[in-house]
Amino acid sequence: HPSIHPSTLYPCRYLLTADDFGKVKLFNYPVVVAHAPALVYPGHSSHVPNVRWSADETYACSVGGRDRCTFQFRVGYSPPPPKVSAVPYAPMDPAGIVWGSPAAAQQQRQQQQRQQQQQ
Repeated sequence: HPSIHPSTLYPCRYLLTADDFGKVKLFNYPVVVAHAPALVYPGHSSHVPNVRWSADETYACSVGGRDRCTFQFRVGYSPPPPKVSAVPYAPMDPAGIVWGSPAAAQQQRQQQQRQQQQQ
């Protein structure tokens, strides 16, 4: 029988499942559609009867059936993607040339230079 274990922290962010085919799956919670995308972690050679979160949700453990293995997974949170600055709207002529004010073009160049210096 598959094991299903939602995260214990409020609000729940993830759902951890295990199956009869040796796979542990990590879903975003709540799972509202069938066949939702998931991160799949293979490794057990047979069924996985149990998965659990650590108390602080930084680790997850899975216990294998016939292989008698315990796997420990560290949950890594990736930082949010950097914000992309908006480019001011400028009208385009039929040839594809963008016409804008010189001040807007200068501001855009300065902004790009600052971004390059920060990297």
